[in-house]
This record gives sequence, C-alpha cells and structure tokens, in this order.
Amino acid sequence: MRVLKRLPAERTKDRAKLEAMRRPGGARQHELQEIDGNGGYGTYKNDGARYAAFLALELKISGSGTNRLYRLVQPEILN
Repeated sequence: MRVLKRLPAERTKDRAKLEAMRRPGGARQHELQEIDGNGGYGTYKNDGARYAAFLALELKISGSGTNRLYRLVQPEILN
C-alpha cells in the first residue's frame, strides 16, 4: 500500500474521496464510484486506510455492495 506524504491536491479525485469519507455520515461506495468516474470497483478500502493512517483517524466500513459505507472517524481511546 502506498503511503501518503501529504494530503491529495485540491480538485482531484483522491481529495474528493477523502472529503467524502470524512463527512459526518461517511460515503457510500456508489458515491465513491461516481467520484472516480469509472462506475466500476475501486480500491476504496486501501484509499481509506491510507487517508486514515496519514490523518491519525480510523477507517470504519459497514454494509455490503454499492451501499457499503466508508467513514473516517476519530479512534476510540480506551481507559
């Protein structure tokens, strides 16, 4: 997996996917496919993991198919 050294540039597909995953409700897979513009399957799990590692966030994935939800959230701190 590629490691991010900086945030994706503004007005790029990667930046749009990052911002969609960071929204409070996250992003559905079909939304990410629309951003990619290919209508096919992308590597959204890998993209999300890269963004999460760089921003010190946690990637949460739930659901299945094109309704799968990708969210970048603050990690829970255990006492």
